[in-house]
Amino acid sequence: MTERHAKKRRKFAHEILGLIALSALSALIIFLILTQAAATATEVYCFNKDVPMTEFDWIAVDRWIFGTGAVIAITGAIDIVADRENAYCIRNGHPMMSSITGTGCQLSAMTAAFVTANPDHPLEATAAAVSAMGYAGEVAYRRLTEADGNATYRNYIIDAIYNLTPEMLEKGANYEVR
Repeated sequence: MTERHAKKRRKFAHEILGLIALSALSALIIFLILTQAAATATEVYCFNKDVPMTEFDWIAVDRWIFGTGAVIAITGAIDIVADRENAYCIRNGHPMMSSITGTGCQLSAMTAAFVTANPDHPLEATAAAVSAMGYAGEVAYRRLTEADGNATYRNYIIDAIYNLTPEMLEKGANYEVR
């Protein structure tokens, strides 16, 4: 991709982000797709996996947060939800979550719901959604038997989210604010 094309993509990304309201996670993914040179869905997917972010990634995320006031969510072994001033370090989840398809989509939908229900507290709402998804992964893993596989695990995560109560999340959320 030429620098001219990269500039057009960045301009287009900022125009889109200025026109529509997105969940924090969806906005970050769209931003990365549209602004990184030669970005592909695979690269964005790897962003949420165990592949370390490059210096360019951190600079882009940093500029975006400070330029827009956005909340971001970065998932991995330790999930980070941050805005300009605070960061939640969330230690919920299970490594098996990375072996199934759909946890990112579920998290995006949950984040949208949590932020919509709490529009005055997007940082806390996003952190709660990420904590809830990770906690659901822990609950689902505990239900597995030796005969179960990753499809069963995925279904158990869906069940855990369906059955999650505020009290369960309050007790099971494992996070710190920095």
